[in-house]
Amino acid sequence: MNILLLVAALLIILAGAEAFTNALEHLGDRLGISEGVTGSIFAAVGTALPETMVPVVAVFAATSGQAVHLGEEVGVGAILGAPMMLSTLTLFMMALFVSPQRGWRGALNPEPTGLRRDLGWFLVAFGLSTVALFVPHHITLARIGIGLMLVTLYFLGSSSD
Repeated sequence: MNILLLVAALLIILAGAEAFTNALEHLGDRLGISEGVTGSIFAAVGTALPETMVPVVAVFAATSGQAVHLGEEVGVGAILGAPMMLSTLTLFMMALFVSPQRGWRGALNPEPTGLRRDLGWFLVAFGLSTVALFVPHHITLARIGIGLMLVTLYFLGSSSD
């Protein structure tokens, strides 16, 4: 019975992903924007919303002093850990899936322009986020400034597509 539920859940997830992807393609087409912008804004928001809620709940659900500090640490860890894990996992999965065609000693040559651009933006934003880890909580202006810079970087990076 558990296996049947797992298979049913997988089929529902795949059908939802297919419908979501097709709807985003049509939305981008109707709005006249490129696939890159559609994917980096609309698809990113839709697919990242569940994992984004983890740090939000961790930060806002804490009530006492120690719990608030712990909640902030969990939130920052989730915010920084998710993109790092996804970026390293993505590169590993690309290599893993092309290795049967090229062999383990074959070269993996991704399209260099997009890869350099995307990894460049990621490293700048990730470095800035890492710096934010060491800014004390009582220096609110610096923390707000770093947050605004990260949001600006996101929109500049997605519009450079």
